[in-house]
Amino acid sequence: MTTSAPEISRLIERLRKGGSDVLFDLFVQHEDRLKLMMEIQMPNALKSDETKSIILDEARRKAEKSISEYIENPSESFYVWLRKHTGASVEEHV
Repeated sequence: MTTSAPEISRLIERLRKGGSDVLFDLFVQHEDRLKLMMEIQMPNALKSDETKSIILDEARRKAEKSISEYIENPSESFYVWLRKHTGASVEEHV
């Protein structure tokens, strides 16, 4: 699912105001791009849908733990920030 930049900005603003459900929505908005990134980074042996789901769940948990840091200082796009968490989770499985 692709969402426009203004829509992403609106969701991030809701997140800043305490909308706890918004992080999940933002993650879902970028999930297809994150899966594509994993396809490129992961060895073939790890490219099962189950492994991808596990890695995305781990990345989501990491994002939940550090979202306050992002909200205080969003020095990069939300997707780039999520991609870093996802990439770190991929590296843990390689």
